[in-house]
Amino acid sequence: MPLQPYQYSLSGVVFGRDTDITIQKIDLQPYNVNNQDFQVQRSDEARFGVDTLTPSPMIFTMSVLQNYQLESMSGLSTAPQPDDLFAAVSNRRLTQLAYVWKNPAVRMTWGATIPLLFCDKTGQVRRVYGRPGKFVHAPRNKQGEHWIDVQAEFRRADTYAYSDTEYDVGHP
Repeated sequence: MPLQPYQYSLSGVVFGRDTDITIQKIDLQPYNVNNQDFQVQRSDEARFGVDTLTPSPMIFTMSVLQNYQLESMSGLSTAPQPDDLFAAVSNRRLTQLAYVWKNPAVRMTWGATIPLLFCDKTGQVRRVYGRPGKFVHAPRNKQGEHWIDVQAEFRRADTYAYSDTEYDVGHP
């Protein structure tokens, strides 16, 4: 299924606009500059060295919808429904998201990265390579709220966003 504008995908789990996992906020941290500048001895001058950039993480604040059956609708179904049907579906969504973020195959492989796909407002799909980081979730405590709040970190490998379309440069 292709991504729609303002949707993200990590290892097949789609989140963002028009999904069960909504994004409340994305903190895009600016990259850090490691400068190699030094003061010239006995002078008011600085010499500039080769600067490098250190990517910083993207932090997603999301909400996972907890599905539930309205009391007024419970008698409308003629087929028998398991009591925990809606809870199982809700928990499955959160479990999928947690598993993708805690991905042991990626964490245990030296240098491994995975792409975080996102679709911008024009419909262009882009990739950001990196690794999932911290993941924390907690249900909302307000009466009548059916969301689970999630905060998830994605550690970028570099400071670029790549096109999802690959181009082959042929060799003569």
